Amino acid sequence: MNAMLIFYLIVLFFAFALLLIYLFCRFARVYRTLSSGKREFVGYVWKWSRTYIIYDGIPFFFADRIGFIDQNKNIYLKSENSQYNFVETQYGSVTDDGLISDTNNNAMASCDSIGTSSRRTVVTDASGNEIAFAKTGLRKGDDLLIRAAATGALCALNSEKDKALRADVRIGFKDLALPSALIFMLLFVPLALLGYDTSILSFLGSEISYISYMLLAYAFICWTLYFIKKCMTMRNRSMVYFLGLVDRNIGLTAWNIIIIVLSGLLSLASLFICNYTLFPLFLVLFLGFVINLGCFKDEWKVVDPCSSWGPKWGGSRRAGQAPKAHVLGTLEVVYSWVPVLEAKGIAHANEEVVLTFNESDFDPSAGRVRRANPFAEGPVMSHDELKSKAKTVMKGSDGPENDERKALVAIVNSAYQICQRYSLADFELYDLILMFCQYNIEYHDDKECDTIGNVEEYFRFAAETLVDRKGDCDCKSILAYKIFEVLGVNVDLALVKSNSTEYNHVGLVLHKDSTSVVPIPPSYHQYSRGLIYCETTGEAFAPGEVPPGIDIDTIQLIK
Repeated sequence: MNAMLIFYLIVLFFAFALLLIYLFCRFARVYRTLSSGKREFVGYVWKWSRTYIIYDGIPFFFADRIGFIDQNKNIYLKSENSQYNFVETQYGSVTDDGLISDTNNNAMASCDSIGTSSRRTVVTDASGNEIAFAKTGLRKGDDLLIRAAATGALCALNSEKDKALRADVRIGFKDLALPSALIFMLLFVPLALLGYDTSILSFLGSEISYISYMLLAYAFICWTLYFIKKCMTMRNRSMVYFLGLVDRNIGLTAWNIIIIVLSGLLSLASLFICNYTLFPLFLVLFLGFVINLGCFKDEWKVVDPCSSWGPKWGGSRRAGQAPKAHVLGTLEVVYSWVPVLEAKGIAHANEEVVLTFNESDFDPSAGRVRRANPFAEGPVMSHDELKSKAKTVMKGSDGPENDERKALVAIVNSAYQICQRYSLADFELYDLILMFCQYNIEYHDDKECDTIGNVEEYFRFAAETLVDRKGDCDCKSILAYKIFEVLGVNVDLALVKSNSTEYNHVGLVLHKDSTSVVPIPPSYHQYSRGLIYCETTGEAFAPGEVPPGIDIDTIQLIK
């Protein structure tokens, strides 16, 4: 038995298995509808006998279970508990007529009218907006369709914080077309040599047999990459993200168009003018680059790393460089980028940034900055008073010398220079700034800090946090807010509930909109209202990552 026969048998086996699944298995695809109107794939609901199991893909092809529906039509989905273990938690339930309720039996949404001939349905909320969509395979049924639609609705209606914890189900083939075509090009010669043995499909003719074999080989490469992406290293990140990163920072627009035109012409020439041997190569390249164009909407262009931020702000140095002469009464604060760069896995030259302030401004009893802070006036008596004082702190503490502004500009410029020096992408400046606040500002509760009088609640000015080198969640978040503000990013401070019924935590949010100087990448998880939550306490929480206990649905923006 030769290699070509083995290859055909494998391909035929998978094709036959897929056909059997489609003809005889009962399943439904589940989608939730985003606020933009786009339908996002959630998974499959499979019916085995009288049991309904939710998978993130086809269970015969290495899919993972992400939930189930019990006999009482209660829907359970995978989430993370307080011990950081993955468990299947009840999200809600559904009735036979399509009424969807939460765990407290409060009606939340309903399916559209469903008949015995239906193979698809949508779910609408109380305002009539579509929030979920489901469709069955060849073997339809109201029971399966209703359960699948309810699963999508509960995914859409429940807290977005679970999105990062559930299995990533972006498993389409669209972003695999180009990588597969490039691999096919590298393997073309040995594959072509095997393809000349036409005994398997000789009844079709040597040309058709050879071409069909080569196209099946390309499909097999796609499936192999699918397996790697779905089950191994690419488990939690779409390859579209990496292809987009390459396109944004190298620039492939013109090359794509040139290759598409040339490969299209050469495939026609090899089929009708020259020998057909090279036809599969040019056809696969043509398909790969055409499909690749559909992965991205923005115009591609050649750019230098981190070039889109525009102006240079000024004020940083490498460790070992001579500092400026010290001026009497000037307070110098040196911050190192070493922990940030090491956390990102970057070999570095001990980068640091030096900030200067007027020392007398930060005297605990008489300093201008300390006296200007509204939280020094006395205890905070209400939630509204807290927000009012926070807005004052967010405006900054600058005096005639603009020391705070100069310090923030120095941090931004230092991060910008690091991006240039180590060839980081535009969007990685977001990471550097957030990590600067996470790693360089030591977490201390207000009551433990003598410099602010050990008060119960105190939001520091950004300058205070930089001078003290410590602070709690609100101090670190205001510092990050002010740095992003200097950078020109659309950002807001956010009050949020953390393992509590009261607002007891502060973070910040980036707005994913057209005003962003540099587009926020798809790897940053987007939550309700187009917000990217940023956590400044702890370490290594990237933009969009939400720590356990944070109730993302309780966000209140402070503007």
